[in-house]
Amino acid sequence: MDIPESCDVMLGMPWLEEVNPIIDWTAKSVRPRPQTAMSSTENVTETAC
Repeated sequence: MDIPESCDVMLGMPWLEEVNPIIDWTAKSVRPRPQTAMSSTENVTETAC
């Protein structure tokens, strides 16, 4: 999921601990790890800023 520069994002610690995403600070992207089940990301919504 790409994060537009015009938007801030707040991720909860329970979600970060469960999903343990790959965070690329240079590319400003957050991706679930390949072994992460999709059920962990079902509650993620994308809202335009």
